[in-house]
Amino acid sequence: MQRTRRRTNADALSVLWELSIILMFVVFAICLATLIYTYLVLGFPALQAGMLDSWPMFTIFPMLGVLFFISGSAVVTIYFIIIFLVLILIYYWFVLSDGKGAVRLLLAPLASLVPRLRSKNRWTMVAQLFLAVQFFQFVFAILVSLFGVPLTGPPGEPTEQWLLLLSLAEAPVYEEIVSRVALIGLPMFLFSAVNRGIKAYGDSASESMDAKGRKSYVLGSFKYLWGGTVDRKSPKWVFASSFILAMISSIFFSAAHSNYGAWKLLPTFIAGLALAYAYLRGGLLASILLHFTVNMFSGAVVLVQDDMSSLVILALMTWAVIAAGSGFFVYYCIYFMNIVRDRLGVRAPLGQGPPRPENLPPSRMFAATCPFCGWSESLYVEGKLKCSNCGRER
Repeated sequence: MQRTRRRTNADALSVLWELSIILMFVVFAICLATLIYTYLVLGFPALQAGMLDSWPMFTIFPMLGVLFFISGSAVVTIYFIIIFLVLILIYYWFVLSDGKGAVRLLLAPLASLVPRLRSKNRWTMVAQLFLAVQFFQFVFAILVSLFGVPLTGPPGEPTEQWLLLLSLAEAPVYEEIVSRVALIGLPMFLFSAVNRGIKAYGDSASESMDAKGRKSYVLGSFKYLWGGTVDRKSPKWVFASSFILAMISSIFFSAAHSNYGAWKLLPTFIAGLALAYAYLRGGLLASILLHFTVNMFSGAVVLVQDDMSSLVILALMTWAVIAAGSGFFVYYCIYFMNIVRDRLGVRAPLGQGPPRPENLPPSRMFAATCPFCGWSESLYVEGKLKCSNCGRER
């Protein structure tokens, strides 16, 4: 009876997961449509008319400050064209590389809840993180409002609709480079390059590695700049350094938004952690997509603020996003605590070791690659391993 109840609850959660991801695909489509309208209808005509002749390039480390301005209306226009093309190509690339995987996850058996939640598919990963972040930001905003704290915006925010929307679209690309690549990827790349260089060319270098092999081994460090290289199976130094750098980058990312007011620091820090997780697990393009979705969903509200019917639809979608995000926020809190416990060595009693497959209780998830579909997790049911994706037994 208890097992049946747990299975029913898991199936219900899987259905909610599917509905949440479908909702997020609608959100992704709205954000893409907002981007296209922003650039083609509002932005490019204004840029071609020479209404913007300079744009700041800034850094957030060691503090927020302008490095330089790109000047000239033609140069600024080219810059925003590049930003537009990058965002369009990210959508196109993820459709090609992760689209089928996202569909397979949606069509997977209901018992596949855990593999769905932990999947590295970038569509579903970004969707889950977006929902969790939106829920936290909403709850936090309600709490600070109850204490009489005004939810102010940054001083000097653009009043022109086209310029505000362009800045919302530009920030995900540029800020992810100065926040995640510069503060997480670059230090990890440098440490890895030095470490690999010592191993490849030092006194204790392997004689079996030729010159080409040594060069390729050292150049492999560049993967840390691109991101998407960290998971639970990563070496300890990779996991520890990525964790510390994620915290540091989130602190600086939060401080860079302090012009909104002190109320913005904590929600921006949490958003920074989500973006760092997306960068480390899914790569730079995943963190850009997450940042873009957060910004451009707000931009969609700005775009339709004078259209009551569209505004009502977006308001209803926002409530649905917040409701769905509550479950994902709880999941990521538990997931984070489990990772910390695992890395701190809080495991089974000494000598007990991990459970063997034959000792697992019925319907317990087990890490075993399916030879039929390649899925990485299976269920142990009545003495057999059953793939939680395709359902085949072996």
